[in-house]
Amino acid sequence: MAYSLYSSAKGPRRYWYSACPKTGTQSLKHIFDQTEFKDILSVTYIPDDYPTDTGDQAGTIKWHQPVQGIVQQDEFSYERDHIFATIRNPWARYASYYRYQKNKCIDKIEAYEAGMSYSEYQTSQIMKDVFGDTTPPVRIEIGSEVVHHSYCSKEDDVDNKFIDRMTAMRDVMLDSFETLIDHVWYCYGKDLYNDSFSIYRMPDSLKMMSMTCTPQSLYYQCVTTGQPVHFLKLEDPDMIINFINKHFNITVEMPSVNVTGHGEDYKSLYNSRTKEIISILEADIIRIGSYKY
Repeated sequence: MAYSLYSSAKGPRRYWYSACPKTGTQSLKHIFDQTEFKDILSVTYIPDDYPTDTGDQAGTIKWHQPVQGIVQQDEFSYERDHIFATIRNPWARYASYYRYQKNKCIDKIEAYEAGMSYSEYQTSQIMKDVFGDTTPPVRIEIGSEVVHHSYCSKEDDVDNKFIDRMTAMRDVMLDSFETLIDHVWYCYGKDLYNDSFSIYRMPDSLKMMSMTCTPQSLYYQCVTTGQPVHFLKLEDPDMIINFINKHFNITVEMPSVNVTGHGEDYKSLYNSRTKEIISILEADIIRIGSYKY
């Protein structure tokens, strides 16, 4: 995974965007990719060995970065810099994550078994119009080479690592919405709340998948960094637009958000236990955004 950070290059104060997956980050990226921002924004922390001509979107850099990663950058100044971040109703976010990832996982397995190449798989996904709100690609190691793709063709999967991971995701982590929430709790709740009893044991092959379903409260480290963070609600596009207009002095329009609709009707997936788990893990975000179930 490669990260990129956008920061304001002018003015007495710079604003850095912390981009948590599944919180409308692609919509913000579309805004900041506009030519108006070319001389206002700068990018930091792109590894020298990261090829920008490969991956899901050739020529682009994946930019998800937690708050704690931003404040550790040499360019970040505690005296002058602020951070802003988009947040989303946590219950809707996990519903969206589950539905999107399960569909994506099934599609990958079917494409793999059909012997599709990477480009053929990408074309099939575009045709199905499922890339409205994308998550970062998985970085897959095949032999001694690293492939920056979210999909691996069968002929390249010499050790069956890719298909084994996809099968485990489908049958274990994404078997049901409850198993996804169990996975999130296993990765984060046990350490945070000293829960010595795990509902089930997560296979090592799935631990790497924890980043994209990190609770927002942890991803943004709402209290522990001590740095001002401006939280903008995804459900309130005017809040986002007004913030950009005020601090970047550019009038923009908010692109469509969550066009896939995977977060709609989220209550149909929850029971009392999973609802409570999210309320514990996302207590800070629920408080900050005044979110209701």
